Amino acid sequence: MNYFELYQIPISLTIDPSVVKNRFYKLSRQFHPDFVSQGTEAEQDEALEISSQVNQAYKIFQDPDATIKYVLKLKGLLDEEEKYQLSTDFLMEMMNLNELAMEATDKADKEKLETSVTNIQKE
Repeated sequence: MNYFELYQIPISLTIDPSVVKNRFYKLSRQFHPDFVSQGTEAEQDEALEISSQVNQAYKIFQDPDATIKYVLKLKGLLDEEEKYQLSTDFLMEMMNLNELAMEATDKADKEKLETSVTNIQKE
């Protein structure tokens, strides 16, 4: 299970911080090892593993660069061991998206940004 599935959010380069925070607290309460201390050893181990994944996902989702890196790995576009060179077109698209994000002030700007991100994700 990937972190987006765990948090039950769609795969995206940009994630609403309030949604992440709410899901983090919900999942933390649900899978905290202290809440299954009376369970079987297998249940305790599973809770510990999921709790660890919840924390790691939260850490990644808090950092936009880490989120992008995680999405690229999920899509098979990034290999940790491999030295890679991103295409100029891709880098330009990312720069344009960053500019749109920084300049987005109204609903129309935000919708344009979301449309651009969605189009990139479909590629």
